[in-house]
Amino acid sequence: LILPTYVSTKYAGTAADFRNAKVDRSGALRSEAFITNITAAAASDVLVGLVPFQKGARFVSRASNIGVSDLDTDSDLTLDFGYTYYDSTLGTSDPDAFATQVTTGQAGGAVTLDELNATTLTGWVAEADGWITMTMGTGGTSFTTGIVRGEIVLCYDR
Repeated sequence: LILPTYVSTKYAGTAADFRNAKVDRSGALRSEAFITNITAAAASDVLVGLVPFQKGARFVSRASNIGVSDLDTDSDLTLDFGYTYYDSTLGTSDPDAFATQVTTGQAGGAVTLDELNATTLTGWVAEADGWITMTMGTGGTSFTTGIVRGEIVLCYDR
């Protein structure tokens, strides 16, 4: 079972977080604001949970926004944004589904995400409970304290 190392300040980083996800099966968009603090002790390949979701969630990147502060003292940190399922036997996680090798964490700024599969042009729908995640890439070696903040928009209309 997979849980992130860092989570938004409103979550506990446990399996109980999935029950607290904003779910509206009518198809309405639900936004979830988050602030996640990253410590200077962070290491590469650290999984950061931005927002938990339940099975059936559809990510709406056009309505979502993410900003990161400068998270390293070098210029080699990359970030991936995607999703990670809590139970890997129920679905295959894709930690770079929405953005890969983003360099925004080197100086700080806004991150652009895309939920459409480049081949099929279809959006992602969650197969199981999990987290919208950010993974701090292996390029970073000198992490500094910072934050990831923003708003993730999900829709449950299945």
